Amino acid sequence: MIFSPDIMLWLDKADKLAFEYIQVYFVNNSIASVSEVIVEESYYLLPALVLFLFYAWKNPRRAGILFFLTILVLLYSEGVASILKESIGRLRPSIQWMLRYSLSTYSFPSAHAVNTMAIFYFLSVWFRKKWLITFSLVIGIARMLAGYHYPMDIMGGWILGYGVGVLIVYLFAHLMPDSGKTRSVP
Repeated sequence: MIFSPDIMLWLDKADKLAFEYIQVYFVNNSIASVSEVIVEESYYLLPALVLFLFYAWKNPRRAGILFFLTILVLLYSEGVASILKESIGRLRPSIQWMLRYSLSTYSFPSAHAVNTMAIFYFLSVWFRKKWLITFSLVIGIARMLAGYHYPMDIMGGWILGYGVGVLIVYLFAHLMPDSGKTRSVP
């Protein structure tokens, strides 16, 4: 074990206190409602599909590669998040605080944070637009404000997602060195 049980208990307690502080002092009905809208997948999947179709129309040769790699990033990041959630078994704050009923009972790491960071990191390298990562940050913070995750669930998800994104970009750059799109691999 990397950390002693005492440190892990202290971190868990600090994380729960931070969540409680945020929920009590920063979250009101308006913020909670906006957060729910931000984290609803249907609000950003349609625009993402439209943007992809536009990209495919403008760059038909590269669209297939982009689509394949984006799906690969999503599958890998979702797999990592699912395995860790089941292994760690940390209950969601929405269940512990009885904020809402949730079908998925485990919270660490946040799969939304893992997936969005991995995908937006990959896309930020593909399109050379670093600001794309901010979408992951907004979605992660909204998941916390909506009461689905503790702060460390989100931070851990971002770190894991970044690692997945870097791995996919690195592998792509080394398996297809003439791709030209990934010459600025970290």
